Amino acid sequence: MSSRIPEEFFDESDGFSNEYDESFLTEEWLMENLFQPGAEPVTESLWYEEETLSSDRIAIPSESFVPEKYEPRYAYPLIVWLHSAADGHPALGPIMNTLSPQNYLALSFKVANDSPVSSRSLATWPTSDRAIEKFLTEIHQTVCQLGSFYHVHTERIYLAGFEDAGSTALRLFLKRPDWFGGAAAFGTPFPESLLIPERLPVLDEKRILVGQGIKDPVSSIADSVCWTRIFKQVGANLTTKLFDGQHELTPEMLKYVNEWLMNSIYADNMIY
Repeated sequence: MSSRIPEEFFDESDGFSNEYDESFLTEEWLMENLFQPGAEPVTESLWYEEETLSSDRIAIPSESFVPEKYEPRYAYPLIVWLHSAADGHPALGPIMNTLSPQNYLALSFKVANDSPVSSRSLATWPTSDRAIEKFLTEIHQTVCQLGSFYHVHTERIYLAGFEDAGSTALRLFLKRPDWFGGAAAFGTPFPESLLIPERLPVLDEKRILVGQGIKDPVSSIADSVCWTRIFKQVGANLTTKLFDGQHELTPEMLKYVNEWLMNSIYADNMIY
């Protein structure tokens, strides 16, 4: 089931179309243009105008990623990747070249230098309702700018991140689940202050992926049990998965994101 972004998210002035002509998507075209694990690495491109960014932002758009064999007719899923605040050298290119160098458009955000972060906790991204609402506005503005250059499928926008950034991805998704196709979080502890069942929206089979290393000392198997109990309670289509590793974002995790997203896209295109 696809996630439809409400019309008010992208108005006519944004230059987006809600109609997608996919008649050219033959099996031969898909094999030639998508799903190429051996494709050459793609260099990320900086497309946003940095001088237009306000000084009181929650996050800064750092990079965009465009497949080398970009096809303008194809409406690409968009991955919005949030970098962990603890990542001293955030880079989107290596993440996307491992996840899939050909299947998606992507953009990344990092915490703004003046954001109210804590160096003593994983919760380094701002967590207040006001900050989340402001960040949603910033994402909207940035996606609109990206959409003026590239063909974004507005029903297939996914949030993703590791540790504190994964928690922020889930907070953003839970605040406005009608805006996004789903969210993926890795190495993210269970934040009890966030997940009070009475306050969660009904997710109606919305897709959520929660993963962690089996030896992760920060995000434990008990956290996975909590994620499962809460999200199933509100009707989410939740996938939890353990990977070989500790508190780290592994290539296997990124490759699984591609598998998880492609399964969703195939399901959307099924005729029953």
